[in-house]
Amino acid sequence: MQFIDKIILGASGFLSLAIIWVFIRQYEEEKKGLNFFYIIGFAINLSSSILVIFFNWIVFNQTLVSIFAILIPFTFSIGLTIEYFKKLTLPTIILSITGVVSMVLFYYLQLSWLQNLSYLTVIISLLQLIILPFLASKKASKGFWWVGFGGILSLILFGLLYLYLNQITFYFIVPP
Repeated sequence: MQFIDKIILGASGFLSLAIIWVFIRQYEEEKKGLNFFYIIGFAINLSSSILVIFFNWIVFNQTLVSIFAILIPFTFSIGLTIEYFKKLTLPTIILSITGVVSMVLFYYLQLSWLQNLSYLTVIISLLQLIILPFLASKKASKGFWWVGFGGILSLILFGLLYLYLNQITFYFIVPP
């Protein structure tokens, strides 16, 4: 891992920590549980950044780390739907549970279709993170549509991580 990668991951972790602090303060003032999902997502992002800095990208080959990492888009999409699109909350929760359960079952049963199902649910959640902020920008505060660009970056990072992990998996199955 390059030094610049560690700088970017450190900045991502620091930003996640700052955002967690803001959401905790908002929760103390408003006493609403909506921020709970955002806090979980950013806490997982913070811990993932720290793990990658110290153990490199190969840490995502660990079963538990991968399962927790896919919780990031699920928690953000659940938070968005609860806050702005209440009618989509139940389908989003079902989608999220399906994604986590399929990922857990994939790691223990080694059925490739379960892995594809979990990736599909993650992609749908990331698409929600791209589309919903633009739709909610009329209801939300000014500049909320920037969250959609965060969804675009998350989708790109997920794609890069997917390609990287498949390359590692390939080398473990067929030696170079």
